[in-house]
This record gives sequence, C-alpha cells and structure tokens, in this order.
Amino acid sequence: MNVYDLSVVGIPVTIQKAADQTVNAVYTFATMNGEGQQNLKYKLVIYPNVNCTFNPGIDPDYAAVTTTLNSLDGTVVDRTVTVTPDAITIEIPHTNAINGQNPYVKISAKSAATIVDVEAPQFIFSDADLLNDAKVVQSAKNYNVQVNFTGEIKVLTDVTKELILS
Repeated sequence: MNVYDLSVVGIPVTIQKAADQTVNAVYTFATMNGEGQQNLKYKLVIYPNVNCTFNPGIDPDYAAVTTTLNSLDGTVVDRTVTVTPDAITIEIPHTNAINGQNPYVKISAKSAATIVDVEAPQFIFSDADLLNDAKVVQSAKNYNVQVNFTGEIKVLTDVTKELILS
C-alpha cells in the first residue's frame, strides 16, 4: 500500500493595487492512487478575505468556481460547491477519472476598494480534508494563495528636456 499525504498548494497571483481587479485564487493537490474508492472525497474550504470579494453565490451554476485536471485548461471534474457567508466549500469525489491526478480548483473574485490601503501581500487561507463517509481521514490546514500587488499605473506627462549649447 502506498502512503498518501493530502498536501494542497496555493499558486501565488499578482494584481494591480486597485479596486475591481480580477483575482483568481488557484489551489492544486495530488489525489491518492486507488480505484473504486466510492466513499472518498476531497473537501476544500476557502475563507473570505476582507480585501477580496468572493461572491459565486449569485451564480446558480457557481461558474466562478471551477475544478479541472492537471491544469487550469484540463478536463472538468465533477464537484459540489456550497457558499455561506463564512466560507466557500468545494467537494470533489474520488473517482477512477481523477485517480492519481492533480485537480486544480480556481475561484474567481474581485479586489475590494480596501485593497488600495494594503501595504503587504494578502493571503486567501483555506483548509482541506480527505473524507471517507464524512469521517476525516487526513487534513491539510491553513494553506493559502498569496496575493501580491503591482502599484498604480504611472503615466509620464508634461516632461521636457532642454539642451544648452555654448
């Protein structure tokens, strides 16, 4: 039997330090090897950040939350999304199709107006569990996506140079 360790990685993202910028929080992890595990599922819980607006709840299909295999453009994976004021929960059942693969979970959001006052990188924290019939088998706690910022776009205006010949 192979040892399996649930370890989730958040991919850093850089956005402009301004309100209404798109933030794609992306998490990925390796699934376990083992076919026919009908009662296993991966549960990711993403917590709100005061500087990012997560609101997939307005979309009945939760299009702002996607799960794909092996890349952001990979095959779409079945998932269940639950949105509450406290968290976004994504549950992915372990199936033969994702056996030993790497699911990518992407949650699109917008930067809030408060982002302009932020001086340091922000973190979108999350937890994950591997469940068997709702019982926790393994956990990965407090992983994150680091959000870095570029400054406001600077435009040079009214610049002149003088050349004095003597």
